[in-house]
Amino acid sequence: MSIIKAGVHWDAVHIDCHRTLIGGFQRLGIMNRGIDAEEILKSGVSGAFFPHGVGHSIGLDVHDVPLASRGCVEDEEGLYRYLRLRRRLEEGMVVVSDLL
Repeated sequence: MSIIKAGVHWDAVHIDCHRTLIGGFQRLGIMNRGIDAEEILKSGVSGAFFPHGVGHSIGLDVHDVPLASRGCVEDEEGLYRYLRLRRRLEEGMVVVSDLL
């Protein structure tokens, strides 16, 4: 949660979550500890654990407006494939987590 602040791109939050997941899985022995975490990240295997991305926007009367949510096109087939929010966070945006 400490990464979430105005000016940070949501893609960075998403990748940080992938890195956290990979590190946890390595500690548990679910993913090979002998393989560098960045190599696992590049392989895209952690994407299987985020089938809908890390999160998305919710407006007062609109849910996931494509033009408001999409800001990047690179790696649309990789780890960002199902990420619904792809933009820089702004002052006043609300982020909800069930991790707290």
